[in-house]
Amino acid sequence: MARGRDQTQAVTNMINQFMVYHNQGYNIPEIAKKFEVTTTTIYSHLQEIADKNGFYDRKELLERVHPKHNISVVTRQASAVDFDEVLDYAAKLKTKISEVTTNILTIKEEE
Repeated sequence: MARGRDQTQAVTNMINQFMVYHNQGYNIPEIAKKFEVTTTTIYSHLQEIADKNGFYDRKELLERVHPKHNISVVTRQASAVDFDEVLDYAAKLKTKISEVTTNILTIKEEE
């Protein structure tokens, strides 16, 4: 953990940036690690962070935020291209498996 003036700067940075990480879903121990401060330090500053960010109570900051899922739109054409690539890869894999099987059988016959 940081010491002296570095500790003060680390705490100041944590207070100023806490909400960025909180809103991304990081929990308090994870945020503490990012800023190289203890979880106790964060807990002792939670009300200050809550006040600064318009929260009524520090307890609201104890709940872990779950960021919204990123939903992508996939077109039929794009999925068809991806599927064709998968089919091509599967055909190559099938050929390779056949070659290996043939080699194994040849070796067994020679024994």
